[in-house]
Amino acid sequence: MKRQIKILSAVIFSLILTACTMFCGKKETSPSYQYKVPEQINDGWQTAHMTEVNLDEKLLTKLVQNILNEEYENIHSILIVKDGKLVLEEYFTGKDYGKMETTFTRDDLHGVMSVTKSFASTLIGIAIDKGIIKDTDEELVSFFPEYKELLGEKGKKIKLRNVLSMTAGFDWDETKYLYSDSRNPYWIMLGSEKSNIIKYILSRPIKNEPGVEFAYNGGTSHTAGENNRKTLSFKNRRFRSKIPV
Repeated sequence: MKRQIKILSAVIFSLILTACTMFCGKKETSPSYQYKVPEQINDGWQTAHMTEVNLDEKLLTKLVQNILNEEYENIHSILIVKDGKLVLEEYFTGKDYGKMETTFTRDDLHGVMSVTKSFASTLIGIAIDKGIIKDTDEELVSFFPEYKELLGEKGKKIKLRNVLSMTAGFDWDETKYLYSDSRNPYWIMLGSEKSNIIKYILSRPIKNEPGVEFAYNGGTSHTAGENNRKTLSFKNRRFRSKIPV
């Protein structure tokens, strides 16, 4: 009798284990995605159906469905522009840098990290091409005359090219301490000095002659971004980012 009970128990356990393997670990099925033309809002972008610009609706629908099914992890959003028209705009649930899981919308800002360097330098190139900025030999102080006294005589020698190449000469070391360390200038910039980041960056002592020595400086990336904000005008709600780092 005891032997039969043991056998029966083993069979029941096996059935439970099999059922759990099949169903317990299975993710909840995502809703079926239906493509829709992006909303037309007053941000300067014309919207259109993707077939109008010869894109494969079936293929891109599958891409979005795969994101919803979490086959690709932590995608915040996907926007596609072709022939000057916004044809796909979708937002998803994911985790931003240092934050909990969020369901994103077009009004959310995103931590884009070091991509900032590429965007900032490209936009400065556009400004030069349009004649808004003469060239990269323009003095940094010309963009921030309100902080002329902070920069001092050495700081007045800093060129736009020094900002882009991180050779501005500021006393700034992001490598000595962890980014979570309150002694790191990066931490200070985004912490106690967050209300006026540019002022904090430009008030740092000039340690080296501008253009002589490279020093990794997330602050100069933000300075380049602020240059762009002052010189280039965008009415754009869809492509936005947080403070660059």
